[in-house]
Amino acid sequence: MIQLELQDKFREDLGIYYQRQEGAFKNLSDEDLEEQGITESHAIELTPLARTFLVSDGEVGKLSRFREVFEEDRNYDQVFNQNRLRADSRKIVLCYKIQFRLRRLVNDIVDIGPNRYVYVQRARNLLWALLCQAVMNDPKLDDRAVGRDLRLPAQFTDWLSTLATTRCRLAMSPRMLKFE
Repeated sequence: MIQLELQDKFREDLGIYYQRQEGAFKNLSDEDLEEQGITESHAIELTPLARTFLVSDGEVGKLSRFREVFEEDRNYDQVFNQNRLRADSRKIVLCYKIQFRLRRLVNDIVDIGPNRYVYVQRARNLLWALLCQAVMNDPKLDDRAVGRDLRLPAQFTDWLSTLATTRCRLAMSPRMLKFE
């Protein structure tokens, strides 16, 4: 039931199709999409959305055991819970879109110091989680129209790059990650 409710939420809030079943979006005609109120040319997909929820919840470690989300009811219910329906759809989409720029953002950090930051390549999911938090904490978030669609304009990528290289990079430094 939660999947249907999420589908309705994204359609009603943003005009974005939520593809719960693989290939469902591409099988819809333009007339079908218009009839459903879908204005976006891309769809939010189930698996990347589940990963987004894990990352935004700070459950980065669960990404390495991602199959368990769909194999165990308890894990599934934690990822796809009713709180998702009360969340701001724009903020969900914002964190969702970050994953499609992670390679570039990792490279931006590594380029600052190839020897010093090489470990960031293996900490991609941690970077994603930190970026979600950095984006949500941005005082100008409401002024940015970046969570209303699935486009990835250059200014969005530049904003993420600035956050990754100035804030997240420092939070990911080995000194900050030491366990004592």
